[in-house]
Amino acid sequence: MYDGGKKMAILSSDVLRGHVEAIILNSLSDGRKYGYEIRGFIETKSKGLYKPNEQSVYSALHRMEGCGYIKGSWGDERSGATRKYYEMTEAGRIMLENKRTEWEAAKLVIDALLSRD
Repeated sequence: MYDGGKKMAILSSDVLRGHVEAIILNSLSDGRKYGYEIRGFIETKSKGLYKPNEQSVYSALHRMEGCGYIKGSWGDERSGATRKYYEMTEAGRIMLENKRTEWEAAKLVIDALLSRD
């Protein structure tokens, strides 16, 4: 993909491995969502550069619920299909802030190590 003089590549899932949980938590920062909404949020927020597969998202949601970072609840089936909605817990908020701090430090190191000077 080419964007205004900059080369842009669609990211492989390998590049973002280890950050999926933080990305999902960030998607829940503005309120509860179900799995398909979370995938859409991620794709939109990344401007289509990252399209998480369904398996990865649902595996992460299950793992995060088990760790107490998110809480799931079943929606009202009267409005269509029954969906499981997820919302971030306080433990999830703390984890997201820790991951944001960790990412900022990692960006500095990677930028330094991959710079052209």
